[in-house]
Amino acid sequence: MLKLTFEKMFEGGIHDHVGKGFHRYSVDSNWHVPHFEKMLYDQGQLLRSFSNFCKTCPSDKELATDAIIDIAKYLNTNLSHPLGGFYSAEDADSLPEEGSKKKREGAFCVWTKTEVERVLVNLSDMVVYSTLKHFFKSQF
Repeated sequence: MLKLTFEKMFEGGIHDHVGKGFHRYSVDSNWHVPHFEKMLYDQGQLLRSFSNFCKTCPSDKELATDAIIDIAKYLNTNLSHPLGGFYSAEDADSLPEEGSKKKREGAFCVWTKTEVERVLVNLSDMVVYSTLKHFFKSQF
């Protein structure tokens, strides 16, 4: 049961597959859409949980090891302070673009339809399909 929970967390929407680390929680019942806030203490608790999983279930440690490395990269890249220590959180709300006055939840992370189309227009159907299948396994 624990392995399945960790797999779903790592494959789902609370895991930031691009920016690394884990969001606090999901805002939909399928756990696809995260609340884009990331907390230092959540990362620490998940590091400990995945580490304990590695020790207690060594035959299934690949997933946990990937998660541990992922969280460590996020902490070192996004939450570490240049003079030492760590910032406590990354806010869910950000400005959608430079010069904007109003913040929006997930604006820094979410692409508009136009932005997605601009990227996908030059790719073959097979590349688009395999990319989507990689990130959205459960829907294919």
